[in-house]
Amino acid sequence: MLAFSGCYFGGGDKERYELAEIRKRWETLPDLDADGERSRGKCPLTPHEVGLMLRALGFANDTYIYVASREIYGGEETLRPLRDLFPNFYTKERNK
Repeated sequence: MLAFSGCYFGGGDKERYELAEIRKRWETLPDLDADGERSRGKCPLTPHEVGLMLRALGFANDTYIYVASREIYGGEETLRPLRDLFPNFYTKERNK
């Protein structure tokens, strides 16, 4: 999904390379500038941004969060900021 958005989520050169390689498989995808897409608000929120938005909307840190998707790109390291903001955090693979 991330590869198709043309966005970059702070995973360093490794992430940029992996997403670029995935995008190369589809010739019909436009060549997008990841930084430009983010500045135009075209990228999905990162888990950290989701956590900040929920807190700004008034959700307390004891709110239960359940991530229903399968694997998150970047794994546990990517999810850690959201988990730190909301300790009652669950995924399909890991119960807390």
